[in-house]
Amino acid sequence: MESELPVETSELIRLDARRTFPGQRCVRLDSLVAVLQYYARENEAVRYCQGMNFIAGFFLYLTNNSESLALACFRAVISKFGLENIFVDNLPLLFEMFYKLRRLTSRHHPDLAEWLDEVGINPNYYASPWLMTIFTASLNGMKGEPTPEMLLAIWDAFLLYGWKGVFKASLYAIRKLCPSLEMDFDHTLLAFSSVMKDQILADAGMAVEFKREFYRTKITNKDLDALGEEYGKIRLESGQQ
Repeated sequence: MESELPVETSELIRLDARRTFPGQRCVRLDSLVAVLQYYARENEAVRYCQGMNFIAGFFLYLTNNSESLALACFRAVISKFGLENIFVDNLPLLFEMFYKLRRLTSRHHPDLAEWLDEVGINPNYYASPWLMTIFTASLNGMKGEPTPEMLLAIWDAFLLYGWKGVFKASLYAIRKLCPSLEMDFDHTLLAFSSVMKDQILADAGMAVEFKREFYRTKITNKDLDALGEEYGKIRLESGQQ
């Protein structure tokens, strides 16, 4: 049974909906609000968290504003891939994802990982929109109507292979965003935000290359489980619940 939606939740949904893909006219504001409000009434444990708006908007984008179909896709993805644990209070899964991404970067691109550490940049600074929204937040502010092929390739990887597909996409993005080891802190953060949107996602050739390199990047579910256990032990040793 659906519950009444708290006023503050409804207002936050409307506020975030207005700034979701403002340049993409094919996502209707009222449809986005309807999908998010219905889900928030349906799932009292999660309600609404910033970031959900981009995923819901992406499904509306793909379904030509079919609210029922977008809601079904949104609900299924959140349930199947455990996104509730990213969106609930304190974002427990998100911080575990940050840890996994940092460790995977060290394994696959040790030079880049060492340089990012030296500059003082960890995944907390740049990976929230990648992991919380499965890269859909990168559509915000993009010019034109077509869905970037790279974003579709990332979602294919996510739906077929789960989180290891997202981590492979993140490692690919990190490698492409850091062609030089001489950028400073500010320029690196700029690259992670603007270059990701304007060059990587907008370049259809990147999607072809990502698909070609996908199977060369060896990440298994066993690897991710082991890193999750490692993260859990660190939390216990530090006295965190």
